[in-house]
Amino acid sequence: MHSAANLDQTDGEHLIPLDRTGAPPRRERLMTLEANRRTKLPRRFVVFLTLTVVSVAGGMGPYLAYAVLATNSASTPEDAGRVTSWVFAIYLVGLSFATPYGPWAAQKLGAIRLAAASFFGEVLLSLATTALLFAEAPLVPMLLAVSLTSGLLVGSRQSTVPLVQEAYSGGGDIESASAQSRRARGVAYAIGALGAGVLLAQVGPEAVFLIAAVLGLPLVIFLLRCPPKTAVKVASMAKPWRSMLYEIRTRQNLRWAVWLGVAAALLMSPMVDMIVPVLNKLGHSEGEKAGLLLMFFALGEIVTPNVVNRLGKGRHSFVAGVRAVQLTGVAILIMAVAVRLPYGPDLVLLSIGAMLFGAIFYSLASFLYETSTHNVPEGEQNEVLSAFMLAIGIAAPIGTLLWGHLLDSVATEVFFVAIAAVVILILPALMLRPMRTMETAAKDAPQLDEI
Repeated sequence: MHSAANLDQTDGEHLIPLDRTGAPPRRERLMTLEANRRTKLPRRFVVFLTLTVVSVAGGMGPYLAYAVLATNSASTPEDAGRVTSWVFAIYLVGLSFATPYGPWAAQKLGAIRLAAASFFGEVLLSLATTALLFAEAPLVPMLLAVSLTSGLLVGSRQSTVPLVQEAYSGGGDIESASAQSRRARGVAYAIGALGAGVLLAQVGPEAVFLIAAVLGLPLVIFLLRCPPKTAVKVASMAKPWRSMLYEIRTRQNLRWAVWLGVAAALLMSPMVDMIVPVLNKLGHSEGEKAGLLLMFFALGEIVTPNVVNRLGKGRHSFVAGVRAVQLTGVAILIMAVAVRLPYGPDLVLLSIGAMLFGAIFYSLASFLYETSTHNVPEGEQNEVLSAFMLAIGIAAPIGTLLWGHLLDSVATEVFFVAIAAVVILILPALMLRPMRTMETAAKDAPQLDEI
């Protein structure tokens, strides 16, 4: 199962979405086309990325199916947001609980075995969901149980998959490979979302889950039959919850990044998860239209590396993150205007807003990760990033529940305008002090040509 709160973190698993294999994102200059052509990636790495992309495309089906089934299971249209928010919040709770213990499990089982077991668990979960749907099991209890199980499976591998990817790269140009794979996964998400929407409307959710299982199995077989030649080393964090509090308390940059990340998780991250009940309230209950909107979110995500470079140019990473939050608010404002348009044109403007949202919001994680690890020794960065992700993971399900209940209680356009006003005006005002502090520190730091 893939969630917006984690879109682009581990093939759709993240707390603030950026890399769907779970790799912590970082700012990077885009490779030129000529340099990309010269980069020769190991064959096993290419196969691994290809099968990951196939699995990602299939994984969009269950994500969309969960949202549509949850929305349709509500007794009234007013309850659709609440039911959907509970389904995704339960998923995020499982994700947040399992993530800190993933490195420990990887040390016990081995990173490759853990990743393979997690992916295979999702294959079995898709097959089990198909059987339960055919058996007409009670829908809401089934969705909650499946969501929790999926979150636990995804969380268990979240910190391991990027290490597996690096091992398959064989020490090659991992930066170029990561940029290429992010774009490929973005395309896979777009294709998967559109295809899943058509399948849901024309065939039914059973076919979606069955196809997801079939497309996920080749990656499991490859991991077990063709492990990387380079050993995967995993460092676990002792007492992760206590370590999280200690890191946040003692590192100012991390503390400010967490505050901004928590605000994003509460106010903006649930947008993708809750888009199906939003469309349902506007009269767009067809699966194809939900898939179309998710496709535009994914298409925006493809250009995220370009946005990172553009917004980050000449700015401290934290300042760039605040600007990304404000621009995401503009995208939400566009979607608020779309809600007031007649049936038909509203979908066009919603699609534009979704693409802008995907392009800008998913860049936020990159800036926050860089802020968190600024001036942190390389050997300590893993603990800092783990603390950051754990803190955001706590806020993500709360934000999803908040959105679900408010969407059912307030007019959609009023809710969107209120969210946009907070993230465009109020949140940046609250962040003025850390923005000035960090910009001053950056100006006072010695430049390379002065050393």
